[in-house]
Amino acid sequence: MPEDLIKNISLVKFFQQYLANAVLWWERKQNQNIFPQKNLNLLRIRQENKIFYQSAITFPLSNYYKIDPVTIAQELTIILNQEYTLFNLKITNSGKLEFYPQDILLNNYLQNLTDHNYFKNYFANFTHLNPEQIIPFQYLFDRCNQRLNLGHETKIIKLMDPTNEQKFYQWQKPDIFPFLKGNQLRFNHLAEIELIEKLIMIIDLADPLKNINYLKIGRSLGESFLNFHRQCQIWGETAKKDVKLSQGRLGLIALTQFVLQQFLK
Repeated sequence: MPEDLIKNISLVKFFQQYLANAVLWWERKQNQNIFPQKNLNLLRIRQENKIFYQSAITFPLSNYYKIDPVTIAQELTIILNQEYTLFNLKITNSGKLEFYPQDILLNNYLQNLTDHNYFKNYFANFTHLNPEQIIPFQYLFDRCNQRLNLGHETKIIKLMDPTNEQKFYQWQKPDIFPFLKGNQLRFNHLAEIELIEKLIMIIDLADPLKNINYLKIGRSLGESFLNFHRQCQIWGETAKKDVKLSQGRLGLIALTQFVLQQFLK
């Protein structure tokens, strides 16, 4: 597992790198001039409880090389399967490629989110919110804080005391967020998957060279968190029957709080 790679790039760019290498390898086998202009953009899709990325790169390649897009997709799939095993590939009827990150990959990505180097530049062009704009983000941040503190008080998790740099309690135990059950994510509720997708989206959209609508993406994350908060139980019977599920849900709240904090700096 190339963990350094996951720490240093977004998930969408992770897949773009593998796709770019596969396309280059495939083109060299065609014994023709390499197609100079390629759009390697990937569309992130959440469909029920699955998160995946879709590429239409086979269409321009088909027009340039006069080869059926499904055939190109099949040949690219063979190359990609030789390169990496922590995502699954599917080909649509029209020849689009779909990248499905396996749960182990999603787990490693989420575990590293608070150390993500993208956050160093993500808010580089951020114009600080005015007091009126800050109110909903502060409210959501405080809700996260309340949930985590309650988890600490009920001994489901353990938090560290605030520091001068971090004015809120930070996660201490369990040592890692218990997102996995075996090799599968322990999350099945649609509200959980939606929140995970929004956390991934934050990094996918990170680009200090572009104008980012911080309010829009922040509000989108907030809406998903509130939906998660309403629908996903943590205490009571849930904690008694499956404490790791409760800890995992609190872990998602901790990651949400970390992202929200960026809006309040």
